[in-house]
Amino acid sequence: MHINSVAYEKESSVGKAYGFFHYAGKNSILEVLPQIREGTETPSELTLDLVRGVDNLDTENDSALVEIVQQAKRQHMNHALKATLPRMGNRRAANFLGNIMNGIYTELCDKSELFYAGIVYKRGEQYVFRRD
Repeated sequence: MHINSVAYEKESSVGKAYGFFHYAGKNSILEVLPQIREGTETPSELTLDLVRGVDNLDTENDSALVEIVQQAKRQHMNHALKATLPRMGNRRAANFLGNIMNGIYTELCDKSELFYAGIVYKRGEQYVFRRD
């Protein structure tokens, strides 16, 4: 019985990751997201929520995430991209989000500009930064 409940918990879990970045370009991020998703072979189950102004991100009353939002704000990051992926872990969601963020840089950013970005996901009770 215990094994079944663990399997059910894994199946019903949703992986979450958050990307924070600075983008001041004129082109719409939302317009290029479908092409980026296709080019990175992102699963159709991956949901992306783009938030302009990191303060507008729903932190779900998670004090650790609130602190990360404040760090992103101090680093002049003005967008957040939340990725959710059913039946997958947070790290997997972060990896797919990393592919999307690289696509945003490739498609929208002038190569002479610096692209400030960071991706976090929860491991256990704390958030960690995704590393390539």
